[in-house]
Amino acid sequence: MRLKNRSGGDRELTAAIIGLAHLHPRSYMPLFQSIPGVKVVAVVEKDENLRKDFCRDFGVTGFADLEDFIAAGGADIAAIFLPHADCPDAAVRCARAGMHLMVEKPVASGAEGARRIVEAAGKAGVLVTAGYCWRMHPAAREIRRMIQNGWIGQVVGGEGRCAAGRLSRYIEGKSAWMLDSSVSGGGPMYNLGVHWIDLFRWALGDEVEAVSGCNVKVNERYDIEDNSFAHLRFSKGAVVALDISYTVPDSFPHGRDLY
Repeated sequence: MRLKNRSGGDRELTAAIIGLAHLHPRSYMPLFQSIPGVKVVAVVEKDENLRKDFCRDFGVTGFADLEDFIAAGGADIAAIFLPHADCPDAAVRCARAGMHLMVEKPVASGAEGARRIVEAAGKAGVLVTAGYCWRMHPAAREIRRMIQNGWIGQVVGGEGRCAAGRLSRYIEGKSAWMLDSSVSGGGPMYNLGVHWIDLFRWALGDEVEAVSGCNVKVNERYDIEDNSFAHLRFSKGAVVALDISYTVPDSFPHGRDLY
């Protein structure tokens, strides 16, 4: 689907980054810059130092407040990287202002917030997506093609593992809120496991009907659990095991596995 800009035409689409206290905005910028017809023109961030550094490095206009950004005309697309608990309010406000939404996963700290975003986008007639980038990986697309074409027969089971390394990276990356469950929603399953949950649903073309699992806390310094394990039973019979960890050391050679 081709997006129209805010004037209804085909001129260059404008995008804005909402929130910089996250590991991804800077790493996403080269990707935004590589998309023909899309230009990041603004950033919204209350932290003055983060905002000024980003504006200097990428030549965008900075706003400390979301309402000021909207009053100045907003953008065609809002890419939201706020703390998970804050994403729904910002997404709803941007949708009502006519902006299409890219909300970084898991999009909210709970299901109610995610539903609010979907409902607001529907009412406003704008598109909404989450940052589930693994769907675009060539290997993932080939796995899905093989399953959907029936080339590997009936899928009865799968495994997904994601090891993200040390928790201190969030503190160093100005996103210590990730370690506060009241804001993030939880630990590695919320932040990382959602990638594999989405990928299995997409590849299998099926929905989860039952879940069992447990959380384990190894590092008592932080509020969140740091290891999560789950079994997902899909409606067509496949069972998927997930092992998602924040405590596997960076030196471990295989941080992301899918079977």
